[in-house]
Amino acid sequence: MGLKKYIELYNKYVRTGEIFKKRFILLKYELGKGTVEKTVSVTAVLDGPERDPRDYCFVTGLHPYEVDMPLEEFFNNIIREKR
Repeated sequence: MGLKKYIELYNKYVRTGEIFKKRFILLKYELGKGTVEKTVSVTAVLDGPERDPRDYCFVTGLHPYEVDMPLEEFFNNIIREKR
C-alpha cells in the first residue's frame, strides 16, 4: 500500500473515529477451508512500541480472541465495509 492511500484511509477512518463505528470484511486463510471472509471490528488504535513507527489496531472477529496488527496491514486486508 502506498503512503498516499494509507493517509487517505487513516484520515477517513481513524481521525474521524469511524473505524470504531463500522464493521469490515477481511480475508483470512483457514486450514481445510482455504480463504474465508471474516466480519471484524476495531476496538482500539495505539502507537507502536518504542522504535516501531507504525500504529497498531486491536481487531475482534478475526479469531476467537482479540488480536493486534499494524494498522497498515489491517487497511491492506480490508475487502469492504460491512453494510
